[in-house]
Amino acid sequence: MMALTTSADLCIPKIRKNFYKFWWCQELNELKAAAVTSARVWQHAGKPNYGPIFQNYYKDKLAYKKRIREDRQQETLSFTNSLHDALLRNNGKEFWKCWRAKTGIKNKCISQVDGIADSAIIACNFAKHFEQICQPHK
Repeated sequence: MMALTTSADLCIPKIRKNFYKFWWCQELNELKAAAVTSARVWQHAGKPNYGPIFQNYYKDKLAYKKRIREDRQQETLSFTNSLHDALLRNNGKEFWKCWRAKTGIKNKCISQVDGIADSAIIACNFAKHFEQICQPHK
């Protein structure tokens, strides 16, 4: 078992859930390359605060950031085909799986109830509460 774990650690890259941005496109690659190039030119020129080198650097940087912001916003505003297809097929389980994957929403566990963090005590308090309110009519 240790050999498999060690091999996996050495060979399989570990990335976070949203590492691959499906909304990333070729135009963003080009804008990024232009921003990096103009930033290097600006740095090699001594980081001037005005002039054509600064204006080019600033224009490229703003265009790149603006496009990223627009594409990220578009990602949250539109539904993907897989989500739409799951909804059309009335496959609830698949739909919610896609939904969670796209939105990143996790089930939130409550850590405290009435200031109590111990789950056993919280369960007992719920049991007592419902025992009191669920008495049969006499």
